[in-house]
Amino acid sequence: MEVEEENRALKDQVFQLTDQLATKQSLKHDGERYWIVKDGSLDGPFCSACWDIDKKLVRMRNWQLPEGEIAYVCDYCGSHRKKAHR
Repeated sequence: MEVEEENRALKDQVFQLTDQLATKQSLKHDGERYWIVKDGSLDGPFCSACWDIDKKLVRMRNWQLPEGEIAYVCDYCGSHRKKAHR
C-alpha cells in the first residue's frame, strides 16, 4: 500500500513538472509581461511576477487610464504593467 501511494505521488509530480515545462516553453516575454504562443497567435497577457516567483500563470486585465494608456493589472499580486495605447 505504501509503495502504491509513493508511486502515485511520483506520477503526479512527473505530470506537474511536464505540464510546467510545456507552459514554460510556450511563454514569450515582451519585457514586461508574458504571453503564450498558441497556434501562431498570442494569448495573454500574464503576470511576469506571478510566473517568475510562484510559477502561477495569472491572466492580467486591461485597465483604461485617463491619459489614454492601458495599464495591465494583476488582481492576484497587484502588479501593474503599463504600455502605450495602440
